[in-house]
Amino acid sequence: MASVGANSEGPAWWRPLVWGPWGLGLVPVGMEHAGRVRRAITSEIASRLKIESASEMRQGTAVWAFEADGLARTRRAYRYLVERDGEFAGVIELRPDAVQGHIGYWQRRKARGRGTMTMANHAMLLIAFDGLLLGAVDWTSDASNTGSIAIMERLGGREIDRYPVKGSASRAEEVRFRITRATLEKPVGGPSSLRELLSA
Repeated sequence: MASVGANSEGPAWWRPLVWGPWGLGLVPVGMEHAGRVRRAITSEIASRLKIESASEMRQGTAVWAFEADGLARTRRAYRYLVERDGEFAGVIELRPDAVQGHIGYWQRRKARGRGTMTMANHAMLLIAFDGLLLGAVDWTSDASNTGSIAIMERLGGREIDRYPVKGSASRAEEVRFRITRATLEKPVGGPSSLRELLSA
């Protein structure tokens, strides 16, 4: 699979990425981040991710952090901490397959309302389209999560499916959005390409 600046050490984007005009930083997840991520997990975040409890999610944090580098170097997933103005805001992950990818993320409550995850998703979409040459990227969300849906729509995503969720106490209906390179909307002041992001 072709990629921008790929090498034997992993893809060019598997390093800290900073977009100064936004005060945005994406930091590749490593074992040293497990404690910080664990402490930020709440029952609300676990529920949004369809995980049974915050306790269960916290228990898996060390493994989640440990496997991040290996997944990135074998191009199976890219996990980053999201920082805004130097403060930890949440996490984001891109998982590619042969033709499309899926982005998942969560954000700390105190970091919301500033457009941070719109910016982080835009950066991940540049990796997906310009780096991995994927045809499309999907997101799924609780149909009642208006904040996540607004991010998808802001970036040019279109709803492609809506379906009931069985056996979930926290989610009754789920929605799926899809975006392509042609429909991607660039937020004001953001990078237009992966090359521009990498050269910042």
